[in-house]
Amino acid sequence: MKKFEKIVIATDLDGTFFSSEARLVERNLRAVKYFTDNGGHFTIATGRFPYHVRFVFSNVEEYVNMPAATCNGSCIYDFSKNEELSSRMIPSELMVELERYVTGEEPSAALRASSTEHYFTCTPEGLNNPYVRMEFDRIEDSAKTTLPVDEWLGKKFYKTVIRADEEVINRLKPKVAERFRGRLYVTQSAKTLIDIQLAGCDKGKGLRELIGNVLGEGYTLYTCGDYINDLEMHAAADVSVCPSNAHPDVKAVCKLCFGTNDDGLIADLVEYLDRTVE
Repeated sequence: MKKFEKIVIATDLDGTFFSSEARLVERNLRAVKYFTDNGGHFTIATGRFPYHVRFVFSNVEEYVNMPAATCNGSCIYDFSKNEELSSRMIPSELMVELERYVTGEEPSAALRASSTEHYFTCTPEGLNNPYVRMEFDRIEDSAKTTLPVDEWLGKKFYKTVIRADEEVINRLKPKVAERFRGRLYVTQSAKTLIDIQLAGCDKGKGLRELIGNVLGEGYTLYTCGDYINDLEMHAAADVSVCPSNAHPDVKAVCKLCFGTNDDGLIADLVEYLDRTVE
């Protein structure tokens, strides 16, 4: 049996696997190759949807050697086959209700949704929001569109996010969580960004289901994440890992804390495993 054959590493991308500038860290890539060459199972658990993962990590299938939990666990995707294996969608009627509630409470806030057509979509007015505008400007034209909210009906959505200034996000998050309790799961992946999936979907549940279906029992799961939307993933782990620049709530629950994401968190973990796994 190879050294890491019974180990799974699942990592968030932004703030964890990527650098602070959302770039790949060469030291991490070398470490992942060593880990998988020696039997390890490496995957990602990210809020990004599949198209956008490949947009920022074009050769992802060369490193991720098992299916991944994307859209915060609401879409399980096999990058080696470019195939969705399972998903749990937010009904379009619920999305319309959410959009109307959010913009009614906070007119400066806007929704940006990830759909099965692999594009960002929002109301035309949403492009006045500087955060949504920034995201749209970074995505190629074929992968984005704007639609009036009434035209969202009939579409299927993996997840959505609310973008607004930090003080608006702080007011909205508890309101949205209470208003849609039991129907939507509300978390946060940045100070200006609320993540929303169908109730019952999170990175932890997605990963455990994924590992059970693909690998079975007897594997040790190491999770790597830095922000609040990684808490459920860490709760599902055998060993939780974070960078030194992680959110305080994340650092409080993690068993291992290494260097920053810029230094190469995954490389730190692989080196630790190389020393400690017999």
